[in-house]
Amino acid sequence: MVSRSERTSFYNPKKVFISYRRNDASGYAGRLYDHLVEHLGDTGVFYDVNTIPPGENFETYIEEALADCFMCIVVIGRQWDSERLHSEHDFVRREIIAAFSREIRVVPMLFDGAKVPEAATLPSELAGLAQLQAYDFGSGRDFKQLVTQLIKVVELAKKEARQRHLTQLNKAMRDRALPPHHYPIWVLFLCGIMALSVVASGLWVPRQLESVKSLWVAEDALLQGQISKAINAFLNVLEKEPNSRQAKIGFAMALFQEGSTESTVRAINIIGNMTLSRQELERLNKTMPEKYQRLFSGRER
Repeated sequence: MVSRSERTSFYNPKKVFISYRRNDASGYAGRLYDHLVEHLGDTGVFYDVNTIPPGENFETYIEEALADCFMCIVVIGRQWDSERLHSEHDFVRREIIAAFSREIRVVPMLFDGAKVPEAATLPSELAGLAQLQAYDFGSGRDFKQLVTQLIKVVELAKKEARQRHLTQLNKAMRDRALPPHHYPIWVLFLCGIMALSVVASGLWVPRQLESVKSLWVAEDALLQGQISKAINAFLNVLEKEPNSRQAKIGFAMALFQEGSTESTVRAINIIGNMTLSRQELERLNKTMPEKYQRLFSGRER
């Protein structure tokens, strides 16, 4: 099976994470969220007030959310660098540390005349923040114009994340396809014994990786609104992996977005017998017509 670290490498993050302190600049964070949603859609921005469902564990949800993000915007006001920042339990501190550890692009945004603290005054894990180019949203500056500039940075970060994702995927495929003389004799011996059972059980890793790559192409086409390409790509994946839940969900989303009656009926038939998770249902609802959403409401597992 593909290892946990490889699955992380294959993951294709699609969101912008807004990190802020509620008693500092939450109003600016909310305003920034509204502008970003206009460009990325409400599923393209993580903003805890609007994103975390009631009853969820805040800490766990935040950490998992960062795994789905390619960029972290740190909203900094005059009260941001408080004593809380020096506590290991401070959520703002933990968010930024997690973003750095995942090599997510971190962009400081300054409000109300705030400045990025000097490295010497920050916790050691956050010292790198002082070296980053910050956006100064001073009171005399055009907010909308600054957001337009920010959107360009967002698009660049998104492009970099996609390229990094594809590069890691290709590297993993090459590593798994090393010539036989690169392996020790005992590995070749074991492979000879296990080859038939491995291939028969569908666990041949290069084939799995090829399916993952095909799925990425399908998901990217769907994200870009290239519906015909997405439909064909998801069909391609399902021919190789007919039980792939992600491919089924993506295929149904593409069919819903295509919009014809035939495509809609086909999508309903695909997901009709599936027990959907809350996350899967939320994803489907992005393109599923509202009148059909009621059919699946309350059926999630």
